[in-house]
Amino acid sequence: MWHFYLGDPLELLLLAPDGSTRTVVLGPDVLHGQHVQFTVPAGTWMGGRVREGGSWTLFGCTMAPGFTFQGYEHGDAADLTARYPAEADRIPGLCRPS
Repeated sequence: MWHFYLGDPLELLLLAPDGSTRTVVLGPDVLHGQHVQFTVPAGTWMGGRVREGGSWTLFGCTMAPGFTFQGYEHGDAADLTARYPAEADRIPGLCRPS
């Protein structure tokens, strides 16, 4: 679960196992579709960045079960771009260089 605390809105790109994609915005403006918290479904690739025009965001992420590096798999930009071509322009900017 992601939590928005302060600052500029944060965009989360969500890449679902079924091939669908969604962008969720964490921020204070709930009357215009932003979320102060959002639960990401299991098995979903995700990447976040401060929304264009913003400069900083204070957020948190609560994980259950707790995070361990044993269960962590870093996304590969080439693989994710091939699997989610509609988001090909955004994915590389959310992945670490190989």
